[in-house]
Amino acid sequence: MVNCYFHNLERLIKCLQEIDGDFDPPLSIQEKSLEDYAGRLLKTGGVIVRKNNSSLDGIFGYFREGEIITADLLWIAKSKRGSSTMYKLIKPCIEEERNFSGILRAKINENNLTMKKILEKIGFELVRIIENDFDGSRTSLVYELPFEKIKEYFS
Repeated sequence: MVNCYFHNLERLIKCLQEIDGDFDPPLSIQEKSLEDYAGRLLKTGGVIVRKNNSSLDGIFGYFREGEIITADLLWIAKSKRGSSTMYKLIKPCIEEERNFSGILRAKINENNLTMKKILEKIGFELVRIIENDFDGSRTSLVYELPFEKIKEYFS
């Protein structure tokens, strides 16, 4: 298994197409287009992919805008959930952004109880509830944590 940063737009689009249906609503509905989303991730953030031979184990994508890093994409293969895959995806982001001292933000579906529990265990605080998000199809929860705290947690 290996972690790698994605820099290739076409390969990232293919990965996003592969995992699109695992999100509620699908990424292709949440975003203007998968092509646009992939381009924005590569331009204003980073994407870390964990692969096992040719299969995906997980993807972590984030945007960096001023003093906020938004963890915008976290997907873990069903067979890898509950393993250390999330840690192995986020750790390279922390290393890459080691001089960053702002806020880490995450927005999740309110029905994603597993991710809610993980964020709260790490120390994230709920800062906003967005009702009727994505054209009224879901309620989203926005969590934030000082980046220094996430560095401490993952050290």
